[in-house]
Amino acid sequence: MYDRDLHELAMTVTADSVYAVPSEMTSDAQKQETAEALARVVHTDSEDRFTSAQQILARLRDSRNFAWVARKQPPAVIVQVKALNLKGVYLQKEFKRFYPDQQLAAQVLGYVWMDDDGLSGVELEYEKELHGTEGRMLTAVDAKRQVVDSPEP
Repeated sequence: MYDRDLHELAMTVTADSVYAVPSEMTSDAQKQETAEALARVVHTDSEDRFTSAQQILARLRDSRNFAWVARKQPPAVIVQVKALNLKGVYLQKEFKRFYPDQQLAAQVLGYVWMDDDGLSGVELEYEKELHGTEGRMLTAVDAKRQVVDSPEP
């Protein structure tokens, strides 16, 4: 979204999200170690209960094939997650709404939820137009689930 002088008020950027495949972890002890290591990196807000070690571990125990760890993380956090080199932990690119001027016209612009659905203001009023057209993108992955020869979203 732009103002009348074509200054950006809101834009969509890509951000990495961290997920895990619990079935690739060989024991409950490995799941616990993974959850604790990830929480030390991604649990940056004491109010955020989603990224605590206990919550991450619960999701690792509750699912076999897929568990979100932390969504739409800043690049500095992603660098630290990669450095951990944990088995069964991967990254997924997602879209994230970014407001360059942060609070400028915040009540008018509104905001979006985790899945980029508009919840108030212009974001809600023009949800259909801003969200774009649904579609599919086929992606080839190798044995380590790394993207192979696919266009970056």
